[in-house]
Amino acid sequence: GNWSYDHTGTTLADGSYAITAAATDASGNTSSTSGALNITVDTAAPSVSSYSPANGETSVVFSSNLVMTFDDSVYVSTGNVVIRRYIDDSIVETIDITSGQVTGGGTANITINPTTDFIGGRQYYVEVDAGALLDLAGNEYAGISGNATWNFTTANTALSSSTPADESSGIALDTDITFVFNESVSANVGNIAVKRVSDDVVFETIDVAVASITGDGTNTITVSLSDSLVPNTAYYIEIEAGAFVNGDSVAFSGFTGNSTLNFTTVNVSIPTVTNVTSSIADGTYVSGNTIPVQVVFSETVTVSGTPRIQLDLDGADKYVNYVSGSGSNTLQFDYLVGTGDSSSDLGYVSTASLTLNGGSIRSAN
Repeated sequence: GNWSYDHTGTTLADGSYAITAAATDASGNTSSTSGALNITVDTAAPSVSSYSPANGETSVVFSSNLVMTFDDSVYVSTGNVVIRRYIDDSIVETIDITSGQVTGGGTANITINPTTDFIGGRQYYVEVDAGALLDLAGNEYAGISGNATWNFTTANTALSSSTPADESSGIALDTDITFVFNESVSANVGNIAVKRVSDDVVFETIDVAVASITGDGTNTITVSLSDSLVPNTAYYIEIEAGAFVNGDSVAFSGFTGNSTLNFTTVNVSIPTVTNVTSSIADGTYVSGNTIPVQVVFSETVTVSGTPRIQLDLDGADKYVNYVSGSGSNTLQFDYLVGTGDSSSDLGYVSTASLTLNGGSIRSAN
């Protein structure tokens, strides 16, 4: 017949066993020994052999997954994984162990994929509910509680690349400046400075709070300069600490000096003024007359905006605006004679009389 037996003797230690049986009838006849029933006794809870990121690790990549490597295969049960900020224990994310964000059940490697990337320059720790994972024998993982077992710190906000790139050359004079960071940043308080390498003179200072900046809140910030760069000139860029902050208001440390981000503009010819004249005949002109003034350059130029030239009058000098000539080597400025204007020999004030007035005059080559 069929018999059953409950072992009530000494508790078996963890390990593998072979169980055999033999039967003896009332007459004392003993059967042959049965085949072996192989069993494994396992009462040990699964334990973690390593974490990724490792406990105490620094400079952790923002997009990192969390990986727990066990000493045995484990399976998901019920419970949560909780990611917290180390500084104040606030919860960053709670992840159900049965969700699709947790993979690797049935293996020794459990991978946890947070919904969003971590923030730079912050310390985090991870907790796992007791019993959230089981081994094949049903032994429960003890879990993690508190900040001592699995904590890590992410990398600081940093500049990944830029346009112009560091040490680049042949940069266009009207280039925008683009900064690509390793995480999303927002303009805060501070300046970006563009300086000449030769003498450290500031070419332009950009206040990030009020300047023409695009990409705020992303990892790509673009800055437009208010004036064109000078040809064949080496520049470098500085960003003040705190000018940008990440999503957790941690400040970007910035950089100073000419070794982090420097570049050289394109080597083009610089137009020079060869003559200032007028196409109108010498004579006497009265209020309301227009006197065309021509400025002749050494090469063909293109004009944007409204440059102007300062004329030398007997009384108060006057600025005269550009009207035409872009695409040629001669630009025309029209002087409208005003009441009380006088000059025995109309001319310009000095070699600095031609000013851009927020516009530009560039070589067309």
